Amino acid sequence: MKDVVLALAVVCFFVTLLWSILPTIQSQQLRALEESFLRRQEGLFSRTVDNALERLDLEEQALEKTGLSAEVRQRILLDDLGRQRFGEADRGYYFVLEDSGRILLNPGFPDLVGSNVFQVISPDHVNLGTLLLGAAKAGSSTRVDYRWYLPSHYAVETKTTFVRRLPRLGWVLGSGFYSSSFDSMEAAFVQVSEKTLNETRGQSLLTGLGWALATLSLIVWVFLRVRTLELSLSRQIAALKQYKLLLDKSTIVSRTDRDGIILYVNDTFTEVTGYTRDQAVGVSQNIERHPDTPLATFRELWSTIRRGDVWQGTLKNRKADGTSYYKWATIVPILDEAGAVVEYLSSGHDITEVVENRLRLQGQFMTDPLTGLGSRSKLLLDLEAASQPSLVLVDIVQFVELNRLFGTRTGDEVLRQLAAALLDVADRWRAQVYRLHADTFALLRETVGQMELVADVEASAERLRTFTVPVADQTVSLSLRFGVGTGGSDVMLKADEALARARARRVSIEVHNADDDSNSDYAARLEVLETLRWALEHHRVIPVFQPIVSLSGPQAPKYECLMRVEGPSGDRLSPGAFIGLAKAVGLYLPLSRELFRVGIEAAADHTFDFSVNLTMEDIRSPETMDVLLALVRRHGVGSRLVVELVETEELELADSTERVFEALRSEGVRFAVDDFGAGYSSFDYLLRLSPAFVKID
Repeated sequence: MKDVVLALAVVCFFVTLLWSILPTIQSQQLRALEESFLRRQEGLFSRTVDNALERLDLEEQALEKTGLSAEVRQRILLDDLGRQRFGEADRGYYFVLEDSGRILLNPGFPDLVGSNVFQVISPDHVNLGTLLLGAAKAGSSTRVDYRWYLPSHYAVETKTTFVRRLPRLGWVLGSGFYSSSFDSMEAAFVQVSEKTLNETRGQSLLTGLGWALATLSLIVWVFLRVRTLELSLSRQIAALKQYKLLLDKSTIVSRTDRDGIILYVNDTFTEVTGYTRDQAVGVSQNIERHPDTPLATFRELWSTIRRGDVWQGTLKNRKADGTSYYKWATIVPILDEAGAVVEYLSSGHDITEVVENRLRLQGQFMTDPLTGLGSRSKLLLDLEAASQPSLVLVDIVQFVELNRLFGTRTGDEVLRQLAAALLDVADRWRAQVYRLHADTFALLRETVGQMELVADVEASAERLRTFTVPVADQTVSLSLRFGVGTGGSDVMLKADEALARARARRVSIEVHNADDDSNSDYAARLEVLETLRWALEHHRVIPVFQPIVSLSGPQAPKYECLMRVEGPSGDRLSPGAFIGLAKAVGLYLPLSRELFRVGIEAAADHTFDFSVNLTMEDIRSPETMDVLLALVRRHGVGSRLVVELVETEELELADSTERVFEALRSEGVRFAVDDFGAGYSSFDYLLRLSPAFVKID
């Protein structure tokens, strides 16, 4: 009996001890599960920020290749990012800050956009600029905690945020969640734990009832504990389903075996591609392969994932209806415990709109809208790819007069008809045709013998001598000029020089002669070009004020502001040494704007009248004219400034030109015609311009 009692007492003791310990162990397990779940949620937001940042980086690289301005690329990226939502009820969003602290995007608090985050203080008096931008200095997404307002009713709660910096754009990208997002789950855990402990303490009172009752109570307790764990696991599974929902709603997901046979696709996959699950599951991933995607891309893709690495890139895929779409894809190999690939998981985003916008903008950038020919930018790209190019520049003699007499509509029709005629020439030459600007066209072909090239140009020029267009119920014959350059990376400069000589000599054809360019002359031009670029970079465009002396007696001093360019050695170049080269390589307008800036700033502190020269290139450039007008207004020098129009240029007094002049006149600026009689002027030209001064050549 004693043994029974002792055994019963021992059993009761161990049962009691076990029952007193188990609640603590289980409570710790529940807390561990809760903490693990929270860590996974935090990891989800951290990865979400990292993935979004990587996508932004890649999209920025793709957009940068299109030649879009930084402002347009930023607007495209911000618009795309602002539309993205994730998490429960799609309440998750991204916000974007500049390194300077300016808020670029905040869908939750749009009123903050445009303000500086360093001016934003949390309810606990924490400077959010210091907190967020300081944390973003780390290489990966960094967690910060602070108290902030709920977007719906502006109650204050603890918010956990993950931020990461994108160096390419100088942005900081962030996203996070409020503590209330998991309050209900935490409350459930606490309720279950308290219930379990209460039940355990109640059951411990029954231990004295004996072995049978203790064993039964233990079984009941184990059952309840198992049930509690089941409920806890059910909640965890529900949370994982929410995570899966986030992926399904935001990305195109598919899963394949090692041979590329599709095992699973999500709803977004079916919506984007048009394939049903029955059509997709069980067949090869090649069902999406589009013939426009190079085979080399797929070889590189499979080589990467088969060795266990992650592959990322843009794919052009085919939909069920035969149309195409572009996807930014990430393919991750799934490994077993031995590190062997067992299957592949692919997620991606439909970036069709971004790619098509980029291609459309690229096409517009490369095409002349009036004639449909290639643009100057297209020519420059083709020149880079050509091994031995020959270039023929063509323009129309007195095209400005034709425009002025018959109007721009007639001028545009003339340009379209000339473009068609040059396309016929290009077919015979196997050449490409471009419109560079105004009435200047270009034909690019691979270099042939110079005699053959000249013969082709002369034959084409002879055929085009009869080129006529109907204008105002009559037929007008057009005269053309041809400038020919061959070979080398500077073929554009050679052809341009040849065309300039054709204009100066009033001949139809001028061929750039390589024998006229000694090595020293070529090296000298390169040296001048380097000096011009250095001077612009280091602000060494120097204004020189030449006095204008009255022969009739003492008068208030007047000066003409002239340009000099200073090189690294301190030597100064006069305009005659570089203006022609600067115009040929596209540096004239930056030099001209810099002269206006430094010249007007230098004269602003004095009282004398002064003048600056204005060429047709300046007048055609809206940016240059805006700079000049802004400088005149900023420094208040309009009443002392005289703008001298260089009369050796073919000045176009179009309506837009006269509007620019009127804006300057409204500031008190006077106009002068320089070297009247040396160029293309007429008395009609003087009557329309109404200059204050005429300088006779």
